[in-house]
This record gives sequence, C-alpha cells and structure tokens, in this order.
Amino acid sequence: MKKVVVVILVMCAMVSNLTAQTYKNSISVLGGSSALWLTNTATEAGQRPTYSHGGLQVTHQLKSNIEVVLTGLGGYTTSPSYNAVKSGVDMKYLSAGLGLRYSLSKPLAKIFTPFASLEASALARKNTTQTNHNVDVIGSVGLGLKAAITKQVSVMYQVSTGSPFYQTSHLGSNAFDARGSYFLNSFGVSFAFGKGCEQTIAKAVSAPVDVDTDGDGVVDRLDQCPGVFGSASNNGCIDPALQAAAMAKLEKEAMVKAEAVVAARYEAEAKTKAAAEAQAKQAAETKAAEEQKAKEQLLQDRTLIFNDDSAVILPAAKAQADEVVEALKQNPTAKVSVKGHTDNYGTKKNNVKVSRNRAARVRKYLQKNGIEASRIESSYFGESQPAHSNKTQAGKQLNRRVEIKIVK
Repeated sequence: MKKVVVVILVMCAMVSNLTAQTYKNSISVLGGSSALWLTNTATEAGQRPTYSHGGLQVTHQLKSNIEVVLTGLGGYTTSPSYNAVKSGVDMKYLSAGLGLRYSLSKPLAKIFTPFASLEASALARKNTTQTNHNVDVIGSVGLGLKAAITKQVSVMYQVSTGSPFYQTSHLGSNAFDARGSYFLNSFGVSFAFGKGCEQTIAKAVSAPVDVDTDGDGVVDRLDQCPGVFGSASNNGCIDPALQAAAMAKLEKEAMVKAEAVVAARYEAEAKTKAAAEAQAKQAAETKAAEEQKAKEQLLQDRTLIFNDDSAVILPAAKAQADEVVEALKQNPTAKVSVKGHTDNYGTKKNNVKVSRNRAARVRKYLQKNGIEASRIESSYFGESQPAHSNKTQAGKQLNRRVEIKIVK
C-alpha cells in the first residue's frame, strides 16, 4: 500500500503542470488483493483466505461528477488460511459488478480527484463445504483517489468493503445470511476517451481595446451612440441633415419598389386575362367549327334503300330521313328534292308505280315531321336511271332507292 501511494505521488509531481480534463468514457486495468469470507460466521469458524485479483473496469459519465461503473474481476490464492485449505476451498473466483461513482470534489492541484463508490456485484466460486455457496450477491461501498498523468491517462487507487445479502448453491438459497465482510484493495491505470467535457479551469477572455461596434469610425469609448452608425463630426451619432437625406432616399427606394410590385401585379393580371380570353376565343371557334361541320353533315345528300317491290321505309332509311328533317329545321330557307327509283326487275309500268310510291312515302314522312309541302319537290323515274349495274344482286339492291338532295 505505501509503495503504491509513493509511486502515485512521484508521478503526479512530474506532471503537476497538467490541466485536468474529464471525458465521457474510460477503461481501466485493475490489480490488487481481496479478502473473502467463505463460511457462515454464525455457525462455524471463519475462513478468510487472501486472493490476488485482476480485471477490467469501464465507466461512462452521466454528469460531470457522476459515473456509472462496470467491473469484472478474477482472483486466485496460493496462501489460504489453514481452515480453508483443510476444508478444500477452491483457489479461484470470478465476479461482475455494476455501480455508481461520485466525485467528492473538483480536482485538487489540477490532478487529484477523490471519489466514493456504491456497487452491487455477483461473485461465483466452487462450493466445497455445506456452508459455502456457489454464488454470492454482494453490496459494497468504497473510497478512492484518481491522479491525472496526462489529459487521458491516470492512475487510480480504491478500497471497498461489502457484505453478501443473498447466497445460492446446490443446498438452496438464503437471503441476509450472517456472514463476515469482504474487503478489496485495488489499483490500476485508466485511459479516458470520448468527447471531452468542459475544462476545469476557465481561460480568462480579455476584452478588445478600442472596439468600434457600429463600424462608424468612432471607437465605443468615444462614441456617444455606440450602437448606431453615425459620423465622426457628430461624435458617432447620426447627423440630422444626413438622416433626413437618408430617409428621403429610403422613401424613394421604397416607392420605386412598391410601383414595381404594382406594375408587376397588373402585368401578371393582364397576361392572365389575355390568356383566358384567348382560351375562350379558341373554345368558341372550336365549338362554331364543330357546329358548322355538323350542320354541313346534315345538309349532305342521302340515299334511302328499300326492299324489292316495296315502299315501306326501313329503320336505316328512317334514321336518314330524320337527319333530313333536322337539317331542314336548322335551315328554314332550304328545300329538298325527293327522287324515287327501282331496279329492272318486273315490268317497266310496275317499276314506275313502285318508284312513285316510294317518293310519295318519303314526302309524306317529311311533312308528317313538320316540313312544309312547299319545301319538298318529288319525282320518280322507275328503272330508267340506275345508279349501279342491275346484273348483280348487290347492284339491284342499291338501285331500289329514293335519293334526297337538300338545296340551300
């Protein structure tokens, strides 16, 4: 113990000019000795062999003065007590602990940091007697001292004592068994890493001399208006004449900007209106063209086909006759000529009669649907004016017809 303290003091004296600085995380290599009670002192003589141990310790800073600590140790002994050897005590153990470390003060002389610790750990060893236990759950408290060598490397010494509050083995479990205390004596070397926290000693910041906050050429200690850009002739304040000129300039610039905004708005509105008008005009022209096309389609000539030796208006022919009625209604001044025809089947006399009947039937249909008789001119030609050859059935069918021509 004395040797460890001397070594720490010598190393700290060599680096006494260091500025202490903490980091978020650290990892330490530990070594030392531990004395562990192995039996229940309430029922038999205590067995307390001394172990040598070593391990690792990892810390993470929660606040500037509080760290969470995770410790893992392994220990063995070559010189146990007589009773422990006699009872066949196992020579090794493993332990893992989780706890908190609290810095008791700021670093002393920029190097030394005393701390206190609180830890819960589990210790596992071989069960050798009826009163020994395989696993002990231990609560412990401790004190320690950390000394900085560099900003990230430090040496540490810690003592802690604890007592088990729960044991378990093949014989069962027992809470708050009457046991002796555990004592650990550890030292180690730590390496800190992670983003550095604030320096423990703040650097003094000297104020610049003769600053000119508003940049008007008059330093603040002489500037009667240090927050306003003024003139040297007016002790750093704004000259009234210059202020009036500046305000007039600003007003003029603001007016120009406002006029530009209004002009841009009017221009945008005019463009939008022109585009809408052009679109409406285009739509009207398109509609008019479509109506004219439809009207022209209604004014086209039509041919109504009939069955052989019949004047009955077929459905397809009726649809065309209805289109003629619509065209004449849309064009009140237009007239229509109706011409009846037949193919060359049968006698000429009968064919003349059939063509007359066909023309008369179409004329009557137009009149029935609201077309004045004065606007309808009808005639018939029998088989004398074939539109197609009568040598084929298809040609004959096309010759059994009434031709309607609309005259504007």
